[in-house]
Amino acid sequence: MVEKKTLKFLYKQFRADAKKGDAQAQFCLGLMLFYGDGVEPNMAESVKWFTRAALKGNVDAQFQLGMMLFKGDGVERNQEEAFHWLRMAGDDNGHPQALYQIGLMRLNAQGVGRSVPGAIQSFREAAEKGFPEAQYTMGVMCEKGYGTPPDKTEAAKWFRLAEENGFSNATKTIKFHHENYSLLEENRLAILEADRLLAESGDVKAQHNHAVRLFIGEGTPIDKVEAVKWYRKAAEGGSPISQHNLGMILCQGDGVPKDQVEGREWLFLAAKNGFPDSQAFVGLLYLNGDGVPKDQNEAIKWLRLAAEQGLTKAHELLTRLQSTTSSKQKAH
Repeated sequence: MVEKKTLKFLYKQFRADAKKGDAQAQFCLGLMLFYGDGVEPNMAESVKWFTRAALKGNVDAQFQLGMMLFKGDGVERNQEEAFHWLRMAGDDNGHPQALYQIGLMRLNAQGVGRSVPGAIQSFREAAEKGFPEAQYTMGVMCEKGYGTPPDKTEAAKWFRLAEENGFSNATKTIKFHHENYSLLEENRLAILEADRLLAESGDVKAQHNHAVRLFIGEGTPIDKVEAVKWYRKAAEGGSPISQHNLGMILCQGDGVPKDQVEGREWLFLAAKNGFPDSQAFVGLLYLNGDGVPKDQNEAIKWLRLAAEQGLTKAHELLTRLQSTTSSKQKAH
C-alpha cells in the first residue's frame, strides 16, 4: 500500500507537470482525483484532466473519459459522446477494453446504431488482444450462432482462453450474462460442452476439468467411472494434479475398484512432478513405512518439498518431526 505522504507528493508532482501540458501527468492526475488517492475525490475536476489528456491523444484517458460519459460519472451522461471517445481509444488506437465496450454499445444500440456485425468485429479485436470478457463473449456468440455461423470448436477455443485469462468467477459470469444476453444456464452448459470438446481433442487441462466435473457432478450427473477415465488421460498427458487425484481415487477405491499399487505409482509420479499434496503423501509413507522402507530422512525430504510450496499441513508435520528428532538427540 502506498503511504499517504507518497500519494500527496505524487499528486503535487502530477499537478505541476499536468499544468505544463504533460498528457501522461494529466491522465495520472485525473485518476487520482477519480479514486481520491492523496486528495479528496473530485469527479468534475477528474473529467477536466482526462479531457485534456484525451485531446492530446492519451489512449487511457480517452477510454476513461468515454466510460465516465457512458455512466454519467462526474458529468452529464452522453452515450454519443462516450462512443466518440471510446471509438477513438478502441478503433483508432487498439485499446482492448474500449473495443469491448464499443462492441457492447453496437450490440445494444447505445450511442450508435445497432450493428451485430460491427459488435462482433469489435469483440473479436478485443478478444485477439487478450481481453477475457471479449474472449468469453466470442465464445457465447460462436456457440449460439449469434451473428455468426455456429462453430463449437471456435467457441471452445474462446471459452478456454477466457478461463485461462481469469474470467471464471461465477458471480461475475452470471451478472455479465444477465446484463447482456440472459443466457445464464445455456452459457454455463456451453462452458461444460467446450471443456468436453477440448478434452476429446487432447487438451490436458480440459481433460482434467472434465474429469473434475464428472466426479463431483458439476453441471452433469456424477459418473466416477467416466471421471477416472478422463483423469487417466490427463495424468498420462503429464498433469500433476490429475496424477494426484487419480492416485487418491485408486488408493481409496472411491467409485472404482481399489488399487493401492497403481494408486501409489501415480502419487509418486505426481510428487516427482512437484505436486505438493502428493509430496506430503509420499513423505508420510516413508515416515510410517507404509508400503515402502521406513526412512525418516526420505520423509523429511518430501515433506520439506511440500512445505516449501506453502502446504501448511506439511510444514506443521515437518516442524513437529524435527522437534521430536531434536529432543531425542538431546536426550542422548
